[in-house]
Amino acid sequence: MTSIWRDTSARPVTDTIDELPSRSDVIVAGAGIAGLAGAVLLSEAGLKVTLVEARTVADLATGNTTAKFSLLQGSQLSSVRQKRGHEIAAAYVEANRVGLDWTSAFCSADGVAWQTRPAINFATTRSGARKVDEERAVAEELGLPVETGGHHGLPFTVENFFAVPGNGQVDPYELSIALVARARRAGTKVVEGVTVTAATQHKQHVEVQATTGQEADLVSFSAGHLILATGFPVLDRGLHFTRLTAHRSHLVSFRSAGDVPTGMYLSMDSGGHSYRQFRRADGDYLLVGGAGHQVGASVSSRAGVDELIAQAHDRFIGLTETHRWAAQDYTNVDATPLVGPIDPRDDRILAMTGFAKWGMTNGVAAAHDLAARILGERTEWMKTLYDRSPSVQGALGLVERGAHTAARLTSEWGKALTHTDDSAPAEGEGRVGREGVHPVATSTVGGATRAVSAVCPHLGGVVVWNDESCSWDCPLHASRFEPDGTRIEGPATTGLASVEQPDS
Repeated sequence: MTSIWRDTSARPVTDTIDELPSRSDVIVAGAGIAGLAGAVLLSEAGLKVTLVEARTVADLATGNTTAKFSLLQGSQLSSVRQKRGHEIAAAYVEANRVGLDWTSAFCSADGVAWQTRPAINFATTRSGARKVDEERAVAEELGLPVETGGHHGLPFTVENFFAVPGNGQVDPYELSIALVARARRAGTKVVEGVTVTAATQHKQHVEVQATTGQEADLVSFSAGHLILATGFPVLDRGLHFTRLTAHRSHLVSFRSAGDVPTGMYLSMDSGGHSYRQFRRADGDYLLVGGAGHQVGASVSSRAGVDELIAQAHDRFIGLTETHRWAAQDYTNVDATPLVGPIDPRDDRILAMTGFAKWGMTNGVAAAHDLAARILGERTEWMKTLYDRSPSVQGALGLVERGAHTAARLTSEWGKALTHTDDSAPAEGEGRVGREGVHPVATSTVGGATRAVSAVCPHLGGVVVWNDESCSWDCPLHASRFEPDGTRIEGPATTGLASVEQPDS
């Protein structure tokens, strides 16, 4: 499951573990769009910055996104307007405009291909058409340049649509490589394979502990501030995991025998899909996104992707699949990103997350805020958007989220302890059983059958098999693991322990 962006021989030039500084002004954990933009902003302001990444640059959300920089975001503006009111919705638009404009200027200056495109909401059903009208009204209220005339450009019948021009799209991996290069030119050390596991706040600095390499060697280094740009913050003293819901979204790229529409399209129908063009030297590709579900949901991801592909073939002619992949995104119960100190009593450890599938613009905007906090240069939109207390709806969402978590904890443990099938799973499949009273996760991938602990080391959830990504996913707080138990992402800081299988 390699994304079309990562299917390239290009790689960023990074620093070695031996070059990891013992002391910096700022340590940034996470080399996705948010962490990379933050490193550029802070290092170009003259600070000594160290950027560490547990895996590789742009390995997760950024390297698996559709990479749309857009002010029109499906129904997101309506959601923010409804839950937080007009003032915060206006600040949300301003934040995303900063993210869009800064990235466009960066691409122009650093030779990254930036394609200006209209963002288009459309619907093929009456219920979806009503949602198009609702989002258009909010977009107009917030001052976006809404366009309703002309043709939508899609090769199938549409009930309703509108467009907002002047947005953009990029190859996110090419952008990430350029961001690494800019940050390193400004003095940032960028080191892959370093997993932050703990941090201790002192009066004047933060002491960070991490592991490196396959042997999980321990290292320690310090800085005046630590920024967590890791999806779910790996140091969750602010209990972010209680406020965030994680979703998987699937994408498929195709070569097409026909023309590929050049807009950035998002369906407002129930379970709707997204479409966008990607232009390479060998021609145009169609990117189709959808089949979303909450991480760890009891659904077949593979079946959802099969349906996504079938609908693409129904709507477009002459498609040939080239890549399929998935991204994981986090949504705050209050609809707006979570940006700021993880502990309100101390601003030395900062986090940015909860971008609700719109991490390109929101990630860059959040990086601007955290840089401004450290530099003492915050603007009004930053304070308006990021410094508000949770809304009443957000508080109710926390209660609902907690009830869901408790229910899944109980149900998955119950399933594990009553499972009795001990045969090896078929290729590409996994199941949870038990050894004594301990849940065990067994899978077969690439001809190898592996057994690991099925209990997530974060807060004890029992993992669920993802049949499309071939991973173990925790339904509680979205930690994910390889078939051999290696941690992929999420609030867990360690993997699933291997379990020795009895002889057959």
